[in-house]
Amino acid sequence: MPTLQTKIKRTERRIADLQKHLQELRNQKNGNFIKSHPEVLTSHLPEGAITITFDGGTTCNRPKEGFGMGYGSYQIEGRPVVSRIKFGIGHSCNSAEIRTLESALADLAGSHPDPASLHLVIKGDSKIALKWANPKYKEQPAAHTWHEFHKAIAMLRVQLPKFASITRIWHGRDHSVKLFGH
Repeated sequence: MPTLQTKIKRTERRIADLQKHLQELRNQKNGNFIKSHPEVLTSHLPEGAITITFDGGTTCNRPKEGFGMGYGSYQIEGRPVVSRIKFGIGHSCNSAEIRTLESALADLAGSHPDPASLHLVIKGDSKIALKWANPKYKEQPAAHTWHEFHKAIAMLRVQLPKFASITRIWHGRDHSVKLFGH
């Protein structure tokens, strides 16, 4: 039988975990995103949520030299294969990340009979893409940003309202490299 001191320590750890989760929910409500803490988050996600993990990139991310060929990869939970896509020339890393996420959402919406019933968990290493994946985020991209970035955001905003809810989780770059190889 656990001692009173052991029970107190367990309770204090649980309270700390719940406080951390509460702060993460407040951050998400305010337009921020959740950093990956699977042990805390999994019990608080909507039942039956589908996870999409994504990553995008470009062959050249230097505006003065001209942006390169955009590419990306995503995996939708329950599908055995990673989807790989190419976007053509003129993409920055950020626009490729956003286009990859948009492509994953469009794929899922197009293949599910009722996307409005789906609760999604989106995981990625791009804080910028995760910021724009917040349906409540209404800021417009800066006028000086490049055309493909504006286009990617517009395409993403078409997909977001199709789903019941979206939880955005940031993970480290190492996770993307391990899963997708880039």
